[in-house]
Amino acid sequence: MKFLKKVSWKPLREEVGLKTVLDAFLGGFVYATLIFFPVFVILVELMVVYMYKRYTYVVLIIVALMFHQMLIHYFAKRALYLKKEDLKADIRPMFVMSETLINVIYLIGGLLFIFVFMPQLWV
Repeated sequence: MKFLKKVSWKPLREEVGLKTVLDAFLGGFVYATLIFFPVFVILVELMVVYMYKRYTYVVLIIVALMFHQMLIHYFAKRALYLKKEDLKADIRPMFVMSETLINVIYLIGGLLFIFVFMPQLWV
C-alpha cells in the first residue's frame, strides 16, 4: 500500500537538480545498452533465421527490453547515490513506478505488434 501513494520526482529534482537526474539516466542508458546490445542482435538474428518461431522470439525481445529498462533504472539509481551519498529523497518508489509504467508500455506495444502488425505483414 505504500507504493500506491502519489509519487513525485520533485523532491529528487530539488535535492540534486534536473541535470544530475538526466545525467544519471543517460549514463544508465549507455551502460545498459552496451550490455544488452549483443543480446538484441542475437535475438534478431535468430528470429531472421528461424522465421517459423517468430512469435517466440518477439516475446523474448519484449522480455529483453523489459530487463534493459530495469538495468537502466538500476544504473541510474547507482549513479545518483554515487553523485550524492546522503540522498534524503526516497527514490525507490519513484523508480518502481517508472519501471512499472515503462514495462506496461513495452508489454502493450509488444502485444500490439504480435497480434496486429505481424499478421498484417504476412498477408
